[in-house]
Amino acid sequence: MPTPFRLARVLRLRTQLRRQAQEQVGQIVAAMAEARREIAAVHGQADVERAREEAALAKGLAIEALREGRAWERVLALRAARLGDGLQAMGATLARAREVVGLRRREERQLERLAEQARERQLAEEARADAVLVDELVLARRAADARGRG
Repeated sequence: MPTPFRLARVLRLRTQLRRQAQEQVGQIVAAMAEARREIAAVHGQADVERAREEAALAKGLAIEALREGRAWERVLALRAARLGDGLQAMGATLARAREVVGLRRREERQLERLAEQARERQLAEEARADAVLVDELVLARRAADARGRG
């Protein structure tokens, strides 16, 4: 009867933990892509506002409208900066999450190697048991042959 690998449950758990860490990395990457899209959209809004302002300046823009445009531009710049800070923080989180994935994978590989060694030991034990059985059968056969001749 084969002996089960005693750390099989631990290996399954490590595999699940690695997969969770990989999912987290994927979620962070998706969030970073969304933040980049938002930053691009904010910059696009600022460009549109700037073009609108320049067109209005040619027609004689009122000072109050210019002030409102500048205030809106500051709001957009602040929003882009906050998104950039969030993106930078997500980058740091992503680096840590990738380290966790690497650590989890190394732990998983170590347990996989232990499982393979356990399988090899089990096969060696079975081969030894088979060899002992064959030896016992040969000895029993010789003893029976010796009794039959004597």
